Amino acid sequence: MRTPGFDPRQTVVVAESEGPGLDKNGALVPLRSSWVGLSGQSLIFSGVSAPGRTIAVLPFRFSHCWQPSWEGTPGRVIRVDAALLGVVFDNAVRVRLSWTAGYGLRARCLSEDAALVPAAHGAGRGLR
Repeated sequence: MRTPGFDPRQTVVVAESEGPGLDKNGALVPLRSSWVGLSGQSLIFSGVSAPGRTIAVLPFRFSHCWQPSWEGTPGRVIRVDAALLGVVFDNAVRVRLSWTAGYGLRARCLSEDAALVPAAHGAGRGLR
């Protein structure tokens, strides 16, 4: 991401742990169209790609507290470009991402998010 030629419209950065399962029988395909809307504490995303698997980068912060409700074939929600929300899907998708942080069992997602901070610092030290 620090190189002069990095183009965030064409390139997405994902953790190595997310790599398996992203590439289905070849390269990822481009996003053809997309839409993002807000409804209360939820994001609604719909997208269409060229035939195949794609990643859409949404302009919102990644959190383990986003809970997806998929219409049709489910995709995956992942962390991309260090801290943004990514949606991985095949061909077309519509998903509602609801914010679920709170008390009790729902507070676990906030602990998982807090664990991302030391990992980011460690990765950043290697980028000098």
